[in-house]
Amino acid sequence: MPKRKRRLPTLWEVPDGLWQRIEPLLDEADPPKPRGRHRVDRRRVLDGIIFRLRTGCQWNHIPRVYGDDSTLHRYFQHWCRTGLFEKNLGAFR
Repeated sequence: MPKRKRRLPTLWEVPDGLWQRIEPLLDEADPPKPRGRHRVDRRRVLDGIIFRLRTGCQWNHIPRVYGDDSTLHRYFQHWCRTGLFEKNLGAFR
């Protein structure tokens, strides 16, 4: 009998209600561009960043389900530089 993949605990996944409040803040801080490459799923990116911060693992040990580790790190650096976490996401504590 094949093993079933277990879902990761929701400690690092943004719930739907919270995502509805966060997504407009991300769009305001980093608006989508009309041209160029398609964006990665920012919810998955945020989940991967939360996973990294909660577990303390290295960026290259984040599960692939969250995306490429360099993409996650690049988004994290960009959001830190723009002050997104300090200005906006701190309000959800």
